[in-house]
Amino acid sequence: MASARLVNAVASKAFKSIQYSRVGFLSISQSNGLLKSFKPHCRRIHTTQLLSDKLFTKDHEWVSIENGVATFGITDYAQEKLGEVVYCELPEVGVECDKDDVIAVVESVKAASDIFAPVSGEVTKANESLVTSPGLINASPEDSAWIAKIKMSNDSDTDGLLNESDYKKLIVSLE
Repeated sequence: MASARLVNAVASKAFKSIQYSRVGFLSISQSNGLLKSFKPHCRRIHTTQLLSDKLFTKDHEWVSIENGVATFGITDYAQEKLGEVVYCELPEVGVECDKDDVIAVVESVKAASDIFAPVSGEVTKANESLVTSPGLINASPEDSAWIAKIKMSNDSDTDGLLNESDYKKLIVSLE
């Protein structure tokens, strides 16, 4: 019954009455009579925000770690600031790198940007599709446009990385 009161309080300005039924559907009557009823396709609506398992650097790279291998790329925020990406220089497979080493370069119509290794280790794979289609970085920066994979040599390299919530706070502070 508390759910019905909450729903009524929230929607009182737009609707005359809202009732929450036992089966979890809503019935809505609008004051002007145009909307007789509303029944959603699901029984419950959840508003829980799911946070990703990605970590982020203050230099706007994201990293996802699985079985000691770090997959990384640039964030959506970084690609937005760069503009249309026209060239991507990738690291060579087998190269050893330290955390914060320049490992790749992304060039856009606005600027060129160094990409820093988010962790130390050996590059095991580079996303060669970015060489022929650098625009993938604009289309899907935090998914299919990953830059490289690094076999981590130091698990503590993740200590200074930000979770999604902290990274979002960083972005807000920059704007």
